[in-house]
Amino acid sequence: MEKRLLIPKPGRIIALALLVRLVMAIHVTNHEFLVGEGRVLADVASNLATGRGFMLSPEMLFPEREDNVRHSGMHSAAFEFYRRVDGFYGVLRPGVETTFFVPGYILFEAGIFLLAGVGNLAAVRVVQLVLLGTLSVAAGLSIARRFLKGWQLALAGLLMALDPFTIYYEAVPATQALFMVLFLLGILASLRALERPGALPAALAGAVWGMAYLVRPAAAAGAGILFVFIALARAPAGRKAMRLAASAGAFAVILLPWVMRLHDLTGQWRITPTQGGVNMWEFNGRIFSRYFTDELEGATLLYEPLRQEYLGRLASPGLAEFPAFTDEPEYVRDDILNERTAEFLRANPVLLLRLPLLRFVDFIKPFPLNPYPLVYLLAGAATFGVMLLFAGGGMALLVRTRNTCAVYLVTLVAAYMLMHIATASGTPQRVAADYPVAIFTTAALTWIAGRLRGARRRLGA
Repeated sequence: MEKRLLIPKPGRIIALALLVRLVMAIHVTNHEFLVGEGRVLADVASNLATGRGFMLSPEMLFPEREDNVRHSGMHSAAFEFYRRVDGFYGVLRPGVETTFFVPGYILFEAGIFLLAGVGNLAAVRVVQLVLLGTLSVAAGLSIARRFLKGWQLALAGLLMALDPFTIYYEAVPATQALFMVLFLLGILASLRALERPGALPAALAGAVWGMAYLVRPAAAAGAGILFVFIALARAPAGRKAMRLAASAGAFAVILLPWVMRLHDLTGQWRITPTQGGVNMWEFNGRIFSRYFTDELEGATLLYEPLRQEYLGRLASPGLAEFPAFTDEPEYVRDDILNERTAEFLRANPVLLLRLPLLRFVDFIKPFPLNPYPLVYLLAGAATFGVMLLFAGGGMALLVRTRNTCAVYLVTLVAAYMLMHIATASGTPQRVAADYPVAIFTTAALTWIAGRLRGARRRLGA
């Protein structure tokens, strides 16, 4: 009985998560804290909230000051490039209705601006930390309790409540915090749909994945794998068809207004924003282009050796350079960048192996590659660094149970990771999967603890 009292209950873990995030909220509202590319989303949200439309302000191409003096060359070159092609990131056209971003996070941010004042990033940070962060921990615990109990559940919950990476990104005015809670709710809804066969749970799961897609399109992995699991379930064909139609239909209904808007602005039927092409160039071609100069230490450490190895012997090196755009619309730029990147990789097939290996390192690294205070490095090593040692074993153990929900969770997380490693990856893309990784780690530690107890009993005998 005494041992049980020492195990923190889920409610207390959620309370701890809330307390930690309240402290962080007080800190970030009283000190300078990273804004980064969140200022672009905030500008579009501000324009939307003030009735100027879903667009980037032209003045965003003319920043008032350089945020990173140590890398002023990179900063100056980037904005000179943006102005030359009349597009932020080379594609996002200022002053016109944009299709560069999916609308979910911008609508969320615009709603906060309407309530708390346009441009009030402090309010965004507080909502993300206190509300979304606490909801994420609660959702993570609800997922974990399907596979863990007792001290194992408490350990997984503590890893979630105190994970420095998720807390950090919950404090940044960008898509990660909103996407993470929707990603976890999508998993939770999918597990319920698999546990309780029926059209309504399947439709709910599809709708949640649709909402998550409108924050980050990577949510398509969760929806697609759910559809596969429903199709492969042991059930009469008619029932499976009904559940699949309900789930896919709800997903499609959520995306319909976005798809119609894309068609109105581009004349094309598509569901992807016009951000994909520049992301593909950024993680494949840019490394070998003239724009890779005065980079942050992390990018230099990761990519400079490969860059030096291949410069001078690349096939079709011109395809790695950014096109000389003038007044092309965003969707045309997106199509051209996707085509050029695909052609560049076909011309240099060995890079199809080498670049994903580097992206794998960037995805799983337990601490930032850029210079950070020692406490940041130690926190990363003590949390995600430890989880990396055991997560793979935990995934294998859950698959061995042949439990449908366990296999779904492992398959989804593996697909989510592989999708990013194949295209564009880093800590910001990884954090949504950190809580499932905590579950895998705890499952492995549970197995190890059981083996150790068994060994002690045999030795005692």
